[in-house]
Amino acid sequence: MGILKGIFGRRRLKSERPKASNLAMIALRSSEAVDLNAIVERLRSADGVPRSNGVPDVGNGSAVVQIDGFTIGLTHIGFPIPWSDLEWPVKTAWTWPDAEAVVKEHRSHVLVFASSEQAEIVQISLVLVRAVCASIEETEAVAVYYGNASIVVPADRYLAQAAGSSATDLPLFLWLGFHPVQGAGLSMYTTGMPVFGLLDLEVNESALDLERLVDFVANLAHYEIAGAVQIEDGESVGASEIERITVRHRPSRFGANAITCQIQL
Repeated sequence: MGILKGIFGRRRLKSERPKASNLAMIALRSSEAVDLNAIVERLRSADGVPRSNGVPDVGNGSAVVQIDGFTIGLTHIGFPIPWSDLEWPVKTAWTWPDAEAVVKEHRSHVLVFASSEQAEIVQISLVLVRAVCASIEETEAVAVYYGNASIVVPADRYLAQAAGSSATDLPLFLWLGFHPVQGAGLSMYTTGMPVFGLLDLEVNESALDLERLVDFVANLAHYEIAGAVQIEDGESVGASEIERITVRHRPSRFGANAITCQIQL
């Protein structure tokens, strides 16, 4: 599903710089050692960096490499990701019915992080996606756990969603959770926006169907993340120059002690 374009709202640039690192964990089918050199070489090749440009620091199950101003770290951990971290993401993985059965079978994991002293969090997160993809392609990966959004994504879907992603076409479904809740109407809330210095989004009791609601929320999230814009309390959004929907910053119905950016559709 592509991201729709055309959300309108008064743009207000954030003044605070979000944190300059991001990480993910890759669940592996096997507990056998991982060839970190192969992952690093695949990553460097994908980014067009000559093999002679620096030597990665690889040893004791870990690797650190510098690429284009980014530090990328890989660590193979010879036991599963704790189920206490995975239970809720697996339970809420509504687009992946077999998530529990598949994820429970993993035997070890690779922790991947990306950081930079100069780049913004969107660029860092895109580099993280490339590092995760390189790791998937060189291992027996079954899933990716992204703790900042409390989501799990099957490895093959991760590669498909990452393909062609860029600063203008963000891989939102690898960075955010989109959680529908059925009541009198269909509600939805996101997880993962605070990494980008933004409030999570929430729609309560919408008349839209699920596909249109996901499109609208994803569109709005893309607008905010790509533009580094927090839509403020009392401002408006819409899918055209005519449509105006007021946004409110209020306590979430779904997250304890959380203030969310709420839209009434």
